[in-house]
Amino acid sequence: MKNKIELQTVKLATRRDRLFAFAIDMFILKQALALSALALGDFYARLNSWGKVLGALIALVYFGLGDSKLFGGQTLGKLAMGIRVADKHCEGISVQKSLVRSFWLFFRVTLNAPSFSSSKYILILFLEGFVFYSIWFLELYFFIVNRGTRQSLHDLIAGTFVIEAESKGEISFVNKKKAIYCSLVLVEFVFAGAICITLAAQKFGFDQSLKVQSQIQEALPVYSTSIRHSKTKREGDGTESGKKLSIRTCLKNNASDIKAIARQIGKIVSESGLASEDESCSLKICYNGYDLGILENYDTKSYSVGNIEQLEIMFTINSILDEAENKKE
Repeated sequence: MKNKIELQTVKLATRRDRLFAFAIDMFILKQALALSALALGDFYARLNSWGKVLGALIALVYFGLGDSKLFGGQTLGKLAMGIRVADKHCEGISVQKSLVRSFWLFFRVTLNAPSFSSSKYILILFLEGFVFYSIWFLELYFFIVNRGTRQSLHDLIAGTFVIEAESKGEISFVNKKKAIYCSLVLVEFVFAGAICITLAAQKFGFDQSLKVQSQIQEALPVYSTSIRHSKTKREGDGTESGKKLSIRTCLKNNASDIKAIARQIGKIVSESGLASEDESCSLKICYNGYDLGILENYDTKSYSVGNIEQLEIMFTINSILDEAENKKE
């Protein structure tokens, strides 16, 4: 009874308030970065894949400082929702502890897309994606399971709580088994993940897709490429009507002749045998922009055809027409 009375005295923030506060903070960060891009857009563009690291650092500093005692444990989102971050004594936490608490977001932003371009890093790419989804899974898992303290994974690691702004007192009920819970869930999740990754790579050909991605990134001035197979459906009864191969690539900002690059991508994918004859194909090329992880802004060109061979032919015809037009001029 003692623990329950103290938890009633110290009012914990509701899950809804925490989610709304986080949404507000991310909206503010996006708007701030969008405004800064008006003056620093060229600088952001030159960063290419390092832009996500910069965006992650900005998020880390924002939450690391805002959630610390320097600002009363309140980012702008938490201030709007009337909640704050505190230790079990309802006191503000240090900047160092707040940075540790917020470090999960750094991983979330930087691991949002593959950052290695060589086929010899395929295993690392799998692990990178696995860690990315593990973070989200564990954050959600502890957020739901810890009903008594409402601590998510980053709260358990830092030993913090999110409480209503005016709450005072002592939280004596602390999940003493948190280390056991964390270790068991991590071990089980890593073990299950390793099996799933192996089976998925064999069944869906992820390893072949990653090899093609690495070929594109090694041969052309691009810093990220994603390839995805999906099934298309009819609009009426929802039955499957075909398969689709979607390719998305972001060019380095010193890249030129987008059509030539698109034609080469079509050729690489066509020769790889990755796409079947009955599989439609779409190619989206992003250029002249930046990706800060939190905020992305690009000019884009999209192409859609019946199959990958038609994509290559289309670019070849376009190239011939362009040359003919230039000669006339």
